[in-house]
Amino acid sequence: MTPAAAGAQHRRAVREGHDLGRAAAYAECVDRRDQLRDFLRTRRARLTPEDVGLPDAGVRRTPGLRREEVAVIAGASM
Repeated sequence: MTPAAAGAQHRRAVREGHDLGRAAAYAECVDRRDQLRDFLRTRRARLTPEDVGLPDAGVRRTPGLRREEVAVIAGASM
């Protein structure tokens, strides 16, 4: 998270009546990022390329789709 984004989050928390310091706001944001990362990682691990119609790219060190494969499916560029 950039310092500007952390500052915006802090200002929003103060407006909403929360008494958060900048460090607490940053820690809360980092925690949400960790949760999102874990969620996406577990969902990617459940699928194989064959499940979504992609060709198998060979041996994998970790199970599931690679980030690039998810981007292809979503129509996003990496």
